[in-house]
Amino acid sequence: MGIKNILLIAPDVGGFYKDVINELIRQGYNVDYIWDRIYPEDPDFVHSPYFNQVEKYKKKFLIKLKEEWEILLSKSEYSKAYDILFVIDGKMIHPYLFDTLKKRNPNIKSINYLFDTTRGNYRFNINFKFFDKVVTYDQQDAKEFGIDMMPIPWTESKKTETISLSFFALGAYNPSRYDIFSFIDKISKENDLSSYVKLYVQKRKLFLLQYFINTFILRRSFINPHIYYNKVVVHKFLPKEEFSRMMMESEVIVDSIAPSQDGLTARFTWALGAEKKIITNNKSVRTYDFYTPEQIYVIEDFSSKTEQEVLYFLNNRYIMTSDVRQKIATFRMDNWINNLLFTHQ
Repeated sequence: MGIKNILLIAPDVGGFYKDVINELIRQGYNVDYIWDRIYPEDPDFVHSPYFNQVEKYKKKFLIKLKEEWEILLSKSEYSKAYDILFVIDGKMIHPYLFDTLKKRNPNIKSINYLFDTTRGNYRFNINFKFFDKVVTYDQQDAKEFGIDMMPIPWTESKKTETISLSFFALGAYNPSRYDIFSFIDKISKENDLSSYVKLYVQKRKLFLLQYFINTFILRRSFINPHIYYNKVVVHKFLPKEEFSRMMMESEVIVDSIAPSQDGLTARFTWALGAEKKIITNNKSVRTYDFYTPEQIYVIEDFSSKTEQEVLYFLNNRYIMTSDVRQKIATFRMDNWINNLLFTHQ
């Protein structure tokens, strides 16, 4: 059997697509990549000013999108016959993509994996009919659309004996994340603990522009300006290598989800794979077969009782059992790819 060609279409979020590509190449596949772009004018994009106005704007948008795909697929680097079309999310999907690839190879397999939600990000379900297999990380979408669910994969990290941080938390701003991060930061400071708890917010000019557009043009809520100057806020993300190092050198990883999701975040599964203790506001984690309260503390309020429980959780030693290790190995990157791409429904 010759080397299989895979066309990967994926967003650039935290370098995740690079980890997928590296593992596919390691397994012996030839991979081409196309960035899954977001189009603000797409009426199926939840944050578009034209959202819920599909009939009025969709036809015009699809014409533009088809033209872009015609240009892309005519390029020499994408002119080959592909054995597998692997789409992560898929905000730029158009029927022309499938028609063209099937003409080149009628036996092509099309797989769609979602690590965003249909209710909080994009109406991905409008494209499910084009795929041979659709899998999501989100419990609600899995139930609503009758599709399989599999957590976002984790990759092996270099372990260290050095623990320099009690809590490690870094993520883009959202209101629920601000609440939990501020709470953990307060506990850390009051108990003189060495921690890194930071929220990312855009730099001042971009922040003010987005604040103006959201508040006065789109007429929807945006980040309260006073949060921009909070000491928990930073204006650039850590490089991936630094993020990984700090995670490995931390006792507890702080996780949070947005109100529109209940699936496990990438941060959560990375911490799980690193065998770290985790604090999260994701109550649905209790339904997973690997859940143990010794490793995962679900935070439900910000009371003094919770402060005491968080400190007890921090100081309580945890060693992952072989049973839990075996369960989370099913969505380690290598197994995740094999289960997703090469296991039939």
